[in-house]
Amino acid sequence: MTIELPEIDSLRLTPNEARLEIAVGLYAGRRVTLGHGAKIAGVSHAQFMREVDSRGISIHYTAEDALHDVAGKALLEILIANDRRQRLSSVRDTTAKLESVAEFRVANDVKEIIFLAAGE
Repeated sequence: MTIELPEIDSLRLTPNEARLEIAVGLYAGRRVTLGHGAKIAGVSHAQFMREVDSRGISIHYTAEDALHDVAGKALLEILIANDRRQRLSSVRDTTAKLESVAEFRVANDVKEIIFLAAGE
């Protein structure tokens, strides 16, 4: 997107500074979220938060944002629990297979010992 602003040269802004100014203005006007503002500005989320704070602009955090964060955390916890269960199940399956192989080897060793004892 190209935006032409009259007398922009008098502002002496670099392209990065102009992006930051636009992003902060949009955020202050509640037109974009922190994340979107950071993208527009071309900076990290943390850098954008510091910039907004340094200008005395409050962080917009609504009840809906809080619910979204809580739901996201709950979903993450469910995914982690499922992953742990899958890994535990996989470990149990592997252990059972290894135990079966070990029992088979022991059984073969016992047969061999019995065979050798009977042959003598």
